[in-house]
Amino acid sequence: MGDVGDYWREHREYQRSNGISRSRARPRAVYVAFKKKHEKMGFRQCSDWHWQAKINGEILDFWPSKSKWRYQGTTTEGDMKALEKFISGLAGKP
Repeated sequence: MGDVGDYWREHREYQRSNGISRSRARPRAVYVAFKKKHEKMGFRQCSDWHWQAKINGEILDFWPSKSKWRYQGTTTEGDMKALEKFISGLAGKP
């Protein structure tokens, strides 16, 4: 293989050896602030990548690493402000 192939092979090996992930890494301080805020909102942590809350008798699944949430069979994507707006809109509904 040529020089380019050797470069990418070494690059992949370097990433794996240092535990570098392709996903967006979040700083620890952001993670701790996120956890404190969302536990107050009624979320419980199922795993590092999945949170759940019960709203109006239905389960709201939230994946912070992908900025997605699922409620009543509908998946929505957005930032934290969009999620908070979505939840506040549900609070008034029976």
